[in-house]
Amino acid sequence: MILVYIVGATVVCAWIVDGRDGAWRDGAAISLTVKAFLLAYTISTIFSMHFYTSLWGYYTRFNGGLLSILIFIGIYAATKKLAADAKINGAFITNLLKLAALTIIPIGIYALWSTKTATRVYSTFGQPNWLAAYISMLIPISLYFLFSTKQKLWAAIYLVAFPALWFAYSLSGLLGLAAGLAAFVYLNFNLIKIKANAAMLAFLIIYSVSVALAFPGIFKGKVGDAIIDATKLISTVTYAAQKSYSVSDPGAIRDGLWEGTVKLITASPKNFLIGTGPETFAYAFPPFRPPKLNFTSEWEFVFNKPHNYYLEIFANLGLLGLIPYLLILAKTIKAKDKIATPALIALYVTNGFGWPTVATSLLFWILLAKSETVQ
Repeated sequence: MILVYIVGATVVCAWIVDGRDGAWRDGAAISLTVKAFLLAYTISTIFSMHFYTSLWGYYTRFNGGLLSILIFIGIYAATKKLAADAKINGAFITNLLKLAALTIIPIGIYALWSTKTATRVYSTFGQPNWLAAYISMLIPISLYFLFSTKQKLWAAIYLVAFPALWFAYSLSGLLGLAAGLAAFVYLNFNLIKIKANAAMLAFLIIYSVSVALAFPGIFKGKVGDAIIDATKLISTVTYAAQKSYSVSDPGAIRDGLWEGTVKLITASPKNFLIGTGPETFAYAFPPFRPPKLNFTSEWEFVFNKPHNYYLEIFANLGLLGLIPYLLILAKTIKAKDKIATPALIALYVTNGFGWPTVATSLLFWILLAKSETVQ
């Protein structure tokens, strides 16, 4: 995140200086929905229950505060400006996304190497779900380049990307990938040319299924855990009296987190309208923490995220922030950009069970710029 601050601030400053010479164009303007989202962020920060945390972000993370959003929006605006530049003719973002897709190679290789010592891989991301969210965004992008260029490099990237994602054993990541691939097929049906690329498609499908069947990993235990979670949701029996989990209890944890978050949101008109302040969830949540969380594997944890980015925005920024954010999402889906939209849909699904990290946030704002840029 510190690297993003340094490079992003440099890019923003260059963009501003360039703008003084009249280089800004309509295509580089910040959209109304993004302005509304930034306004909500600013208002929520001013009236935050802890101003410094809302400005800088939660300690050690420094992502999600007002300062980071300013940097990301600056990168988004500068990206639109560069993409709209007549000299570059729209190729800038495409090349940038190719570079992003290429990062799968070192990240994926490291993840595959680390399978020897880890139950769930996380490569350089610190947590398996964060790795899975990142790769689920980049796989549709790499497939677009595969079918549009016919270059074997992109097929090789998929051979590394899918097992790296699979070995993260992230249900949210796989759901995000499934949604992203569905959008990719829908938007690029003519590009894929099923008959002409039948052999390639068959190979990709057989390869993916083979990896999944050959290495079920902790998913075998997760099926049983999901059944236990479902039982808990409809049962009145004390949690401690029920069967133990084979792997973990993410469903029960999220159920308690989401229930408490809803209570937090509706606790006061201020919380509902402008939230408690960006990145203040860890401070605001404890009074609303349901007792059921004391019977989960993370009973002693301090929860600093509700594990649902939409609830997080509602809790931190209130309805004033949630509405423009959802409008941004709706606009990107409506744009039907053949590269950006599938990747963004993958992120939107994973965000339903987690939150954007530095890498996925950077991709989000770049892809948002692409979806708003006329190519």
